[in-house]
Amino acid sequence: MPERCYAYIDLGSGFVPAGLLTIHEEREGFAEFVYGRAYLQSEAPAPLDPSRPLITAPHLSPLGSPLFGAIRDAAPDAWGRHLLDTLAQAHGVRLRAIDYLMMASQNRIGALSFGPDLSGPQRMFPDWMREERVDGEELDLAEMLQAADQVERHEELDAHHRRFLVRGSSLGGATPKAPTLWEGKHYIAKFGREKEAWNTPRIEMATMTLANACGIRTPLVTTVTIPGKRDVLLVERFDRWIAPDGTLHRKHFISAATLLGMADDTTIGATYRDIAEAMRIHCSANHLQAELRELFCRMVFNIACHNTDDHLRNHGFLWDGKAWRLAPAYDVVPQPVFELHQPGSLSLGVGPQGPLATYENALAGCQYFGLEHSQAVEIVERVRGTVSHWESTFKEVGVPHQDFTELRQVFKLAQSY
Repeated sequence: MPERCYAYIDLGSGFVPAGLLTIHEEREGFAEFVYGRAYLQSEAPAPLDPSRPLITAPHLSPLGSPLFGAIRDAAPDAWGRHLLDTLAQAHGVRLRAIDYLMMASQNRIGALSFGPDLSGPQRMFPDWMREERVDGEELDLAEMLQAADQVERHEELDAHHRRFLVRGSSLGGATPKAPTLWEGKHYIAKFGREKEAWNTPRIEMATMTLANACGIRTPLVTTVTIPGKRDVLLVERFDRWIAPDGTLHRKHFISAATLLGMADDTTIGATYRDIAEAMRIHCSANHLQAELRELFCRMVFNIACHNTDDHLRNHGFLWDGKAWRLAPAYDVVPQPVFELHQPGSLSLGVGPQGPLATYENALAGCQYFGLEHSQAVEIVERVRGTVSHWESTFKEVGVPHQDFTELRQVFKLAQSY
C-alpha cells in the first residue's frame, strides 16, 4: 500500500484530481496535502474544507492526526473501521491510516474519493486481501443484517458475506450500516443491534418524523421489516443527486468538527455557539439567518427528545458551489435516561450553563443564533408543543408497544426541562 494518494472530488461533472495527500505514519503521525495547480486554475474549485484554503502551499495536519478535516470525514468511522479491522485481524495485520482510506468503497460519505495515481479514483487492497478474493454477490437487506449480526457476535464470516465488510466500510458512525439501493433511490441502511433494549430503527424514524414536524429539514426515512428478523431503517442519502442524464453525482460534505477545524481529540467542550460562529464565517450569507435559526431549533429539539448523542460529527454541512450550507439533520434518536430526576446533558454546550439540557440554558444564549429572546421563546414553545404529542407519531410509525414504558420516562423528563 502506498503512503501517499491523490484526492479526487466530484463537483457535478465527475471526479477530478484535487491534490496529493502524503501520510507520515512514523512517531505520532501526520499528513500533508497539496492542491494540484490544474485544480486551483479550474473554473470553480472547492476547498476540501475551511481549514484548507485554495493555495499552492502544503497544508499540514496536527501531529497525531494523519487523517484530518474533510479527509477524515471521508474515511471510515467507528463501524467502518470495526469491519475492516475484523478482516485484518484474521490475517494478523494492523491497519494503517492510509489503509482505512484506500480500502473504503466509492459509497463513502460526500464527494471525495482517492486513488494511487492520476488515472482516477481506485480502491487499493493490501497484498493479503486483493479485490478478487472478496467473494459473494451483492447482498440484500436480510443478508446485510445477518452479516452485521455475525460481526457484532465476533463470529467468522463466510466468504459470501465478506463483501458486506468492504461495501459498508466507508460510512461513519458506530451503528451497523451499509449503503443500499431501494426502489431506485440511494439509501443508508441502519440495522440496529441484535440485542438492543428497544427498536432503534422504528424509534429513529419516528424521531426524524417528529423533527420534521418541528420545522427541521430531514432526509426521507422509512423502515423495512426483514421477514422473520428485524426492522431496518432506510435513510435517503442527501449527499447524492441524479443528473438529468441519469448519472449519479456526489455532494461535498464535511462534519461540524471539520467546519470548526477541530481534530478528533479536541472536540470535547465544543458548543452550539461554536458552530454558529463558524457558520457566520464559512456559510452562505443568503441562507445564514434561516440556518442559524434552524440550528437553534435542532438544539432545542435535542433537549426535547433527550438526544444526548449530538456531537460534532452528528452535524454536517454541504458545499453549494460557493459556500457551505447546513445539511439535513441525521442520527437523531432519544437516548435512555439513567437519572430520572436530574436534567441531562447534551454532548455539545447549550448555553451559559454548558451542556446542561434545559430550555432556560438554551434561551440564555439565543443571541448567538441571531435571535431575539421573543423569537427564541417562540421556537422553544413550538418545539415543546409538537414534541408533547410524540406518542401519536411513534404509534403511527409502528414503534412496538413494549418500548413505550422506557420512552415515556425519556420524554417525561425532557418535557420537564
